[in-house]
Amino acid sequence: MKKDLRIMEEVEKTLEAYDNDTVLEANPFLYTRLKAAMEGKEPARKRSLPFSVVINPALIILLLLINVLTIFYVYTKEADASLRARLVTEMKSEFQIEQTETNF
Repeated sequence: MKKDLRIMEEVEKTLEAYDNDTVLEANPFLYTRLKAAMEGKEPARKRSLPFSVVINPALIILLLLINVLTIFYVYTKEADASLRARLVTEMKSEFQIEQTETNF
């Protein structure tokens, strides 16, 4: 019983606090201060590294070169025929392909 009464008293205090709430007045110079602060700041400059002009194209060329070398290696390398046939049969069984001829 005491616990219920105490809870009701606390609820009443909380509701009275909302009823007696005072309205806070805004500072009339707040907008002026914010505007002055925003105008005083310089816009942030996008900083780029001076050597990024050299690095970016170099990385792109390097990636293209690696791709070309990979393609060249794959198409010119003579793979073992039995390994290639075994891989084809494994892929056929995995993907359930019913084709009897394989074209390389």
